[in-house]
Amino acid sequence: MTPDWIAAILESDATWLFARILGTTVFWFTGLRFALNIELGKAVVVKYGMRPVVPVLALTMFVQFVGSGLVISGYLVWLGAGMLGVFTLLTLLTCHTWWKMDGANRIGHFNESLVHMTAMGGLLAIAILDHARSVM
Repeated sequence: MTPDWIAAILESDATWLFARILGTTVFWFTGLRFALNIELGKAVVVKYGMRPVVPVLALTMFVQFVGSGLVISGYLVWLGAGMLGVFTLLTLLTCHTWWKMDGANRIGHFNESLVHMTAMGGLLAIAILDHARSVM
């Protein structure tokens, strides 16, 4: 059984907000980095062979900011988490194609894929918990 003081923390709206902020950090932080340094964002898009560069970067930043904003705001959390989850899956399938690589490059991209899968699991958990909190 969970101690009362732990339950109080876990049930707190502040903890729930903090979890949503932390769960989206990689997305809004990367979007912010790209917004503050467009050349960096374009270089990342080019690195992964995506074209056309500017529209891909704009769509990436849109998904990162809007998806994170929905999750953090608590409004349409399922949609924001879904946007970020699908974005992450597409990134895994297009940018981290470890199954086509050899050596250290393969290992690095495989590990990055594991991180992406973990992020998708976290986003799914956020969506599930938001739904559960709404029907309590």
